This record gives sequence, C-alpha cells and structure tokens, in this order.
Amino acid sequence: MGQDTKVTFMCSEQLADLVSRVSFEIDQSKSEVIRTCILLGIDTLRANPALINKIDLGDRKEHQIRTR
Repeated sequence: MGQDTKVTFMCSEQLADLVSRVSFEIDQSKSEVIRTCILLGIDTLRANPALINKIDLGDRKEHQIRTR
C-alpha cells in the first residue's frame, strides 16, 4: 500500500465510543478498525445504496441493550 491519506468524518458520540471500545478490545488502532469496517461494508453499500439512510447505531443489538 502507498502513503496513507488522512480522511475525516463526522459521527455521533455513541459511534465514536463503539469504535474506541472495539479498538481497545482487539488491541488495534481506531484507524485500522474503521478501515476494516469500510472494506467489509463497501460492496454491500454499493449494491444497496438505500441502506445509507436506513442503518444506524440503534439497529445494533449491543446498543439496544446498553440503552435500556
């Protein structure tokens, strides 16, 4: 891979917390976690672009349990 380019994005505090927790749990950087998530999901989004406006943090079982 070539030189890394910095890309920033906005997200909720809850999503940032999720990325931080997963990063800590698996002992990988937040950048690695985010890059892997993008690579895993990009083809699904390409095939189903309507998901962009339909999927959010509240759809995750883990989040639903924590907010009860």
